[in-house]
Parts: sequence; C-alpha cells; structure tokens
Amino acid sequence: KRFAERVLLEGSLEAKLQPPERELYRRLQSSTSLEKDSPLDVAWPRRNQEIELCRGLKGGSDQLPKMSHIIASDEAKIQCLHKFANHELQAIEMFAWALLRFPEAPEALKLGLLRTLEEEQSHCRLYLQRAKAIAAASNASCPPNPLGSTPLSGYLWSCLDGVRQAEDPLSAFLCGIGLTFEAANLDHSLRYRDIFLQAGDQETAAVLQRVHDEEVHHVRLANVWLRRLAGAAPGSSEDLELYQRHAMPPAFVLYKARGKGFFGEAARRKAGLSEEMIAAVKTARSERKVR
Repeated sequence: KRFAERVLLEGSLEAKLQPPERELYRRLQSSTSLEKDSPLDVAWPRRNQEIELCRGLKGGSDQLPKMSHIIASDEAKIQCLHKFANHELQAIEMFAWALLRFPEAPEALKLGLLRTLEEEQSHCRLYLQRAKAIAAASNASCPPNPLGSTPLSGYLWSCLDGVRQAEDPLSAFLCGIGLTFEAANLDHSLRYRDIFLQAGDQETAAVLQRVHDEEVHHVRLANVWLRRLAGAAPGSSEDLELYQRHAMPPAFVLYKARGKGFFGEAARRKAGLSEEMIAAVKTARSERKVR
C-alpha cells in the first residue's frame, strides 16, 4: 500500500519512477498473505506543476507529430517521446490505483500488476533518456519541463471513470487497461519503431521493440486473469465474450484495442488471445464510422 500511495500521492516524477523494493515482491510471492487493507479510490494522481495533468475536456493534447515530421525533425522526435513517456506515466499511476482499489485481488494477480508497473516505469525512463540523448546530440530545443509543455493529457487516467461504474470493476480494469490500451500498444509500438528506423534512429527503435515485447506479457496477464476470475476453462475462446461483458464503453471498446495498421496480430497470439478475439478487434469499427 505504501508503495502504491507514493506513486499516486507524491507529485514528483522521481518518486513515481522509483521502483518497488524487492521485499515487496518477496512478500507477495510468499505463502503468508499480506494484511488486507480497505479499498482506496484515488480520484486523480498528484503531480507537481512541471508534470501537471489536464483534468478537463480541453488542453493537454494527446496528438502525436506526423510521421513526416518525426523523420525530418529532432524536435518532433523529442515531442513524440515525451508523449510516449506521459502515456507510460499514466499507466504507472493506473496500476498503482489498481493495487489500492483491489486489495482483495489474488496475491498472484497483484504480483503481476506490480511487475507490470515496474516495467512501465522502465519504459518511461527509456523514453526520457532517448529524448535527452537526441536533444544533446542535435542541439534541438527541448522543453523545460521533463515531459513537455503542460498541462499534459490526462485522457488515459480519465477513462478509469468507466471502471469505477462497472458491476465488476476488477474485470473491467483488466479489459480496459490490459486488453484495450496495452493491446493497442502492440500495434503503436511497432508502427513507431518503423518510423524511427526510417529516421535512422536505431536506438529509439530498439526501445520501442522492447516496449512491444514487454506489452505482450502485460496483455497476457490481463487475458489470463480475466478468464480465471470468470472461471473460464484454459484454452477456451471466451475472451471475446468476457470482454464484451465487462469492458465499459465508450472508453473501452474493441476498435480502441488496436492501433493504426494492426501490426501486432502475431503478438496477440503470443499473448494468448483467441482467434475470435483477434478477428473481432481487427474488424471492429467505431460507431461514428458506421454511421
């Protein structure tokens, strides 16, 4: 609890990126259960002014630079990496939120959430390191704030409102964060890996490949535990049915579980998603496009 509270309630970037102590892993892995706390729902994570989130409908753009700009401009590369880092930071905060909100979750699931959180911390640090390296090598202008101009987009965090309203919030969280946002990043990470390769930036491309590879494990964690909590038989194709039952629209719907290009089809199979789920995500359309 103290670790998750630090991530959410201390405002500095340094505090949010400090990894969990090994003792916490040992306690979660031991046969002796940790003392159960009461559920705690933090409305918004605390952030210092230099990494402040936008809590309203306006401001804090999530728009990424165009592909041509990333290839041609070091400033656009830095801007892109800062936005990626803010996505990762929100993911860190959302997994900390889950550890506080679901103290009765199985210890093995909480262990998986903690490991995922630590990997997201690593992703955030890697993106920020690459942004600093690009700025230093090119003399490109770098914003004074560590994640770019504030207020930063708080869109990902705001989507937790749907989870809060769900009949089964833990299953809704697994669907929303694991099988929507992180599943979509299986595509985004490969797409931007290739864009940075076109720009001749092999170091950033390698970071994006690492992010992609680790996202496979995050999606698998969500898929496995969604099934376990529902009592689904191993190897069954119930993931699509469970997603449709527990995911909370409009933030969490099938077409948002993919990125532009659908590059991560093979990765979804590695994560254990059924062919029915993969096909449904691939062919899903937004209601606006259907109309």
